[in-house]
Amino acid sequence: AAGQAALLDSAKRVLSRAHTTDRTIDPRGDLLGWEAFVRAQLGDKKGAVDLLNQYLTDHPEHRAGFSKINPWWWRPLQDDARFKSLIATG
Repeated sequence: AAGQAALLDSAKRVLSRAHTTDRTIDPRGDLLGWEAFVRAQLGDKKGAVDLLNQYLTDHPEHRAGFSKINPWWWRPLQDDARFKSLIATG
C-alpha cells in the first residue's frame, strides 16, 4: 500500500509539472480535458472537475455530448455533485 501511495504521489507531481494553460503550447486548450481525465483516474475529483469546468467553458460546443462520449473516463466522478451539475447543463 505504501508503494502504491508513493507511485500515486509521484504521478500527481508529474501531472502538476506538466500542467499548462499557455495557448502557445496548446492553442485550443485541449490539454485541459486530457489532464481532467488523468486526474479523475488518479482520484483527484476536485482537480478533475475544476479542469472540466474550465474546458467546457472554453469549449461550450462540447457540453451537449460530453457525458455520452467516453463515459467510462468520468466514472470516478459520477457521484460528485459538482460533476453532475456540470454535465446536467449540457
